[in-house]
Amino acid sequence: MINLEHVDSLVQKSNRRFFLFSFLAIAVVALVSIVSLHYHRNLIRQQTDIQRLQRILTSQLVDILEIARVAKTFNEDLADDERKQRRLAFLSLIDQLKEEKRKLTLWVNSSQKQEFFFELQASLKKAEIEKQIEQYLNKAEELVQSNQAPLNEVWEDIDFLQSSSTTLLSDLFRDLEGKVLQVQKSVMTDVNRMGVILVLLCVLEVVLVWAIVFKPLYSAILRQHERLTEAVLQAESASRSKTDFLANISHEIRTPMTAILGHSELIARQKTVSAKEAKETAAMINQNATHLLSLIDEILDVSKIEAGKLDVIKEPVDLSQTLNEVFSLINVKAEEKNLDLKFTNAGKVPKYIESDPKRLKQILFNIIGNAIKFTDKGFVHLSVSMERIKSKKKLIFRIKDSGRGISKQELKRLFKPFSQADTSLQRKHGGTGLGLVLSQTLAQKMGGNLWVEETTKGRGTTFTIAVDPGKAAESTKNTISELSTHLVNPQDEKALSNENDMPLEKRKILVVDDAKENAQIFKLYLEAVGADIELAHDGNEALDKAFSNDFDVVLLDLQMPEKDGYQVIHELKAGGYSAPILALTAHAMSEDIERTKKAGFSAHIVKPVQADQLIQTVSEFCNS
Repeated sequence: MINLEHVDSLVQKSNRRFFLFSFLAIAVVALVSIVSLHYHRNLIRQQTDIQRLQRILTSQLVDILEIARVAKTFNEDLADDERKQRRLAFLSLIDQLKEEKRKLTLWVNSSQKQEFFFELQASLKKAEIEKQIEQYLNKAEELVQSNQAPLNEVWEDIDFLQSSSTTLLSDLFRDLEGKVLQVQKSVMTDVNRMGVILVLLCVLEVVLVWAIVFKPLYSAILRQHERLTEAVLQAESASRSKTDFLANISHEIRTPMTAILGHSELIARQKTVSAKEAKETAAMINQNATHLLSLIDEILDVSKIEAGKLDVIKEPVDLSQTLNEVFSLINVKAEEKNLDLKFTNAGKVPKYIESDPKRLKQILFNIIGNAIKFTDKGFVHLSVSMERIKSKKKLIFRIKDSGRGISKQELKRLFKPFSQADTSLQRKHGGTGLGLVLSQTLAQKMGGNLWVEETTKGRGTTFTIAVDPGKAAESTKNTISELSTHLVNPQDEKALSNENDMPLEKRKILVVDDAKENAQIFKLYLEAVGADIELAHDGNEALDKAFSNDFDVVLLDLQMPEKDGYQVIHELKAGGYSAPILALTAHAMSEDIERTKKAGFSAHIVKPVQADQLIQTVSEFCNS
């Protein structure tokens, strides 16, 4: 089931993906844009260089033609002023041609040209354009300075300039102009190609942005939406299951409470009650109260599972003794339905294991109890063996019954909290629907698991429990070949109970509880075995009586008005009080037990407590 933490994790993951893909998209777009811009700038630079060369060549050709035209007029009959002006114009044209020649020289010798222009530069150098222009300029300058020269030499200079401008240089410039146009055409082709490339790059960028940003984000949002929808559906289903569970719990609590209140009222109304009737009534009240306690324990354990605080405590466990205790307690239910209940072993099993005895019994009680509950006739057999699962040795308990079996649809709901496989059977047999999920979780925490190994509708089911037996099971000396299951002889049990009928005789005990009816019950329990009981109903009264009397043991409630149990024990310890102080409380969580231990309590007794358990615990500290 998806919880809020998982949903928050999905949102954070989507945020991370968004920033990551956005960064990648920006990086790709930036890289493509930079490359494209660089290439485009190179084309623009090439085009600019070509246009510059074209202007230089055109200007030179214009200057050469103009020089030739002006030179041709030198032989005309002109006035001195007119001739002088023409000479000045001629000199100006020569200076312009020199400047254009200088620009052409710089362009030809430039080392910053692209490889694309190498062929054009080579053509300019091969044509010796600079040399020919230099000769042309020399002739033009000679013509300017030919005032005193013979007439035939002047005509030679004029003819040279005219022939050069109309033939040799003109052809050369036209040839170079053609090559320049070819280069310019090639560059323009590249520019056009660049335009197409830029369009394609824009399309590519859009595709890339969609592929690495929007599509992953869309997919992530879609998956998140699906999971959130699933979470909502599961939450609604869980809500319905919990509603059904609460209704069922209400029924499970009210049923035994009806019996308890009914029998209590009958005793109160009857003027005379025989010993047999009183015993039967007490047994009925005790049975239903025990059932209520088991319901509370199951609910608390499941709440611990959901909070992640359900722990197991491993310690040495006598496997035979544990199974005998389970058999002794649960065989009564099997006998009531005339079922054959057997505990056997398949091969050698360890006599001692390292496990949590309380939790191991809880699992076995749940699974065997369910098998008995849903089996109307036949048998319930437990087989114990040591088997290797995934290269590790596990202690295996197989519980096989001849009951109703489980359908495929029921199997899907079997290990879900707050649900039962068949609600009609729930109404018939009762139960909270927590036992299997609780047992499976406990088995997993004990290094194993719980699963349905085999089931056939109408023919029975086999549940398998696997737990880690610990290092103690590895010893070959720690094995038994036959597992015996038998009940403790009632005569022996009676003899044990009669060994000391007054274990607390002459012991002085202070009972502190703000609930007067509870304090009175504990007083009756302890006075029945010889104890001298003093009562206190709040923290201040407890402190006064504890310091003014010599008690063997103090039973101290934790939750009281004014001063609670923790404040009382703190002041008692600070005042040097040395008698054992036992916590007597309804707080049963592991963290509560740890807290009372740190506070200095000698023991932690959970209410409601049975008389035998209370007497035994108090006796241990009185006689220690």
